[in-house]
Amino acid sequence: MPKSVSRTAKRSGRLRKGLAATGLSAVAALLVFLGLQISQELKELRNAPRDNVQWTAAQLEVELLTLLHAIDGGGKPVGLDDIRKRFDIFYSRVVTIESSSMFAELRASEHASSLLGAIRGTLDRLVPLIDGPDPALRENRAELLAEVTGLRPLVRGLSLESVDLFARTSDNRRQMFTLLLIQTAVVAGLLIVVLAGTLLVLWRQYRVSMSRSGELSRSSQRYANTIDVSLDAIIVADAEGTILDFNPAAERTFGYSRNAAMGRNISRLIVPEHLRTAHVTGMKRFLKTGEKKVLGQGRVELEAMRANGEDFPVELSLGVASESENPTFIAYLRDISDRRRTQQELTEARDRALSAAEAKSQFLAVMSHEMRTPLNGVLGVLDLMRGTRLSQKQRQYVETAIASGELLRDQIDDVLDLSSLEAGGFEPHPVRFEIGSLLYEIVDLHSVATEARGNQLVVSLGFDSLTVSADRRRIRQILLNLVSNAVKFTRDGMITMEANELFRHDGQAIVELAVSDTGAGIAAADIDRVFEDFVTLDPSFRRTTRGTGLGLAICRRMARAMDGEIGVESTPGHGSRFWVRLPLPLARGEHPAPVPSEAAADEALEGKAGLKVLVVEDNATNRFVAGEMLARAGCRVKEAENGEVGVDLANKEAFDIILMDISMPLLDGLEATRRIRSSDGPCRDTPIIGLTAHVFPEEQDKLRLAGMQDALIKPLRLRQLNAVLAPLLRERPAASPPPAAEKPAEAEPATEATSDRGTALIDEDIVGDLKALLPPEKLVQHLDKFCAELVAIKESFEAARHDETLKETCQFAHRLAGSAALFGATRLRQVLLEIEDACFQRDDEPLPALIEAADVLGRQTMAALEPYRAAA
Repeated sequence: MPKSVSRTAKRSGRLRKGLAATGLSAVAALLVFLGLQISQELKELRNAPRDNVQWTAAQLEVELLTLLHAIDGGGKPVGLDDIRKRFDIFYSRVVTIESSSMFAELRASEHASSLLGAIRGTLDRLVPLIDGPDPALRENRAELLAEVTGLRPLVRGLSLESVDLFARTSDNRRQMFTLLLIQTAVVAGLLIVVLAGTLLVLWRQYRVSMSRSGELSRSSQRYANTIDVSLDAIIVADAEGTILDFNPAAERTFGYSRNAAMGRNISRLIVPEHLRTAHVTGMKRFLKTGEKKVLGQGRVELEAMRANGEDFPVELSLGVASESENPTFIAYLRDISDRRRTQQELTEARDRALSAAEAKSQFLAVMSHEMRTPLNGVLGVLDLMRGTRLSQKQRQYVETAIASGELLRDQIDDVLDLSSLEAGGFEPHPVRFEIGSLLYEIVDLHSVATEARGNQLVVSLGFDSLTVSADRRRIRQILLNLVSNAVKFTRDGMITMEANELFRHDGQAIVELAVSDTGAGIAAADIDRVFEDFVTLDPSFRRTTRGTGLGLAICRRMARAMDGEIGVESTPGHGSRFWVRLPLPLARGEHPAPVPSEAAADEALEGKAGLKVLVVEDNATNRFVAGEMLARAGCRVKEAENGEVGVDLANKEAFDIILMDISMPLLDGLEATRRIRSSDGPCRDTPIIGLTAHVFPEEQDKLRLAGMQDALIKPLRLRQLNAVLAPLLRERPAASPPPAAEKPAEAEPATEATSDRGTALIDEDIVGDLKALLPPEKLVQHLDKFCAELVAIKESFEAARHDETLKETCQFAHRLAGSAALFGATRLRQVLLEIEDACFQRDDEPLPALIEAADVLGRQTMAALEPYRAAA
């Protein structure tokens, strides 16, 4: 748009100048024409032809008088020749008036023409007489005189007519000449005025030009100063690439002086050799077609070349000052070597942070496996013990142990949940449940702790019933943490759990869940800190409450992960109110199924028969616990110690369900599942449930992609098995129970450990639990099997170390560590875990010493276990 306006203005200016020039030319031409007219008139005046005409007309009358005098003689002798001569002169004067163009105006007068005709007629009559013989002329001289005298009034009249006519003509010519002079003067004056105006305009234009020249000079100076003080290199070049300007920053950046750079080609000066062809091609393309790729595209990162030949990164912004036939290019260049170096450092720091985060996640996954493996044994055995014949006191011990184990599991889950949420690994698992039922469940769970501190825990619902489809476990965990905090900081007070539906939108209920108490409250300075990690607040200087300081931090992360928000309102000395607002999808259709409790798990499985289950697990302990649980439920169990054996069994026999461990030697659970699914065996469509200690959602996604229907998180519990087996039991017809399995012996009181668990070879509590759980013959069988592995521990490690990847060594150490954990061989298990960790890191340097230590500890462990074997 601005360019078209500029072109229009230029065209208008040229039109005005053309009109002015045309006008001046016309005035000048008119002035020249008038000058020529004046010159012609002056020339005619100088030649005086009209005076000659008047003289000729007057001379006619003189000649007539001379002719009369010659004819009359005046008393003197008359010469005939003189008469003829005077007659011829007079006659020629008349002929001249008749024929000369100078007398055309005179002849145009009727009067003058008639007079001239009469004179001519008389003369023509006298010609024969004049031209006749002398005697006749002499005899008729009197008659001649009379005729000629008769011409006198005619000649006089013609002469007067001539004088009068030429007098009028002279007046007219004088008037015309005067008018011509006046016109010339006017035109000359107009021309002078125009010239004066033109001079004025030219003066003004000169003043404007001088002003603009000054402004242009100042602008050029500012432009030069701007270029000189610019921190960025600025290079100006023409269409051929010849450098026209090179500022000081460019001198510092590229290493050339301005004098050395001026006039040189930019492509050879600063463009690296490997980019030079592309640069020349791009310039030619732009000059030919106008196509822009770098020009006018803003900041572009490229490479440039210094005077020493070094290539370095630059940020380029290229513009063109004119897009005519001779454009001028302006390049702004900035050395971004420091920026690239900083970016590289930041990238490396980010990569290190990501590696650290990945290592942390891997560590947490491994630690979750290592921490959950003992829980698998402890809680699994406790579940089995609870199903045996126990005295009231023993049952109380079992229930207390289960509660402690679950507390330990919750503490582990807190740390793992926090890490998972930080890594963005939150994946909701929506189930149908009723809000009020969840709140009353939490009241039951905290009833003992609430009463112990003299508090009352009540529920306040703002609705009759509200069933939603959401992540019940996460919401339950948030409320458990909030109620737990309220119980900690409140004594002899009131704790209220509230649930209110604020409004509904797009099939979702916006629900506010709140926990208020009448406890110590929170100081205003601490309000913003309570949701931070590892922050613990205590109203006194004594540490009267315990906790990791992660509960509220996890609550906030979980609330945000569910698109909700959490907050707190508190008054010191009057209590606090924690609230969480969540968008919960409304449930439709069937009513939610009740969540089975641990106490009802045995009853749910008790007496169910007919299911054929394949347990694929490399850890003998885990196989044993899972087999005992399934056998108690009336299932027929087959076991496989690795993935290859499991695949072979699945291809030969039909099973109702397969429990598949993930981490196994030879063939892991994922590949084993893929082979079963891709085969034509009887278990191709059999439900496969993964057993894993990895709790991260992305790990569970891998299991499902491999073909597993679900995954059970270790430790394996009766309630988990119930949830997996119940759908299959509902689909199967009743079947006769299998042959009764041997019942475990009645539990014996566990012996107290007298040695330090950190230094003792054997954890007596674990061995005591095994004695209480297993019949003596089964205990001896498993001890013999374990001792057989310990006898050849060194040889087994040496045989596995032929693999350079240390994979077999790692798998053997992992399997043996699981067995050591089962029998309480704590020191041996610790060394085996160190071997596994070294193999995982592919660090074979410490392996010989660790294997030697494991061999020594294996022999010592066998000796320590011998009394237990003998007693059984």
